[in-house]
Amino acid sequence: MDFKNLANLITQYGAPLLGSVLGGPAGGAIGQIIANEFGGDPNDAQQLYDRINLNPEARVKLAEIEKNSKVELQKILLQAETARLENATALAKIDAENTADAREMNTKNISYFPEILSILICIGFFACIYWVAAFAQDAKDEHILNMLIGVLGTAFVQMLNYWMGTSSRKVDFKR
Repeated sequence: MDFKNLANLITQYGAPLLGSVLGGPAGGAIGQIIANEFGGDPNDAQQLYDRINLNPEARVKLAEIEKNSKVELQKILLQAETARLENATALAKIDAENTADAREMNTKNISYFPEILSILICIGFFACIYWVAAFAQDAKDEHILNMLIGVLGTAFVQMLNYWMGTSSRKVDFKR
């Protein structure tokens, strides 16, 4: 058993804030508080689950823990969400820098390879679409062409992203 099941039980017993924190990254600290109240090992979710489930006063005890620790629990939830958002922001920044670095490298190096490859991807993509639309295929050829269109479609989108910019930000066309 993991702590998510224990968190669900605690939420069902009328302590939703306590349950949501227990199921998150700060679950260990809250698990210690619960283990102190009900007895048992804070690292053994099954034992805590059984002790809470069998205790007739569990609802009252859990509500009391939540009431007494409400501000601290809300701070923990806020810290966890802040950390998640910071991580997502850092990943988006890394992705944007990666694309910018590739474009910058293309402007510094005198190489026509990106342009040639982009033209070949466009020709291949639209040629496959034309071929599927214009000519009848047997089952074997149809599967191969569908896979090829899928691969070229993905390459086409990546090529557009490279030349036009990332799709996760507003593009400024006023250069």
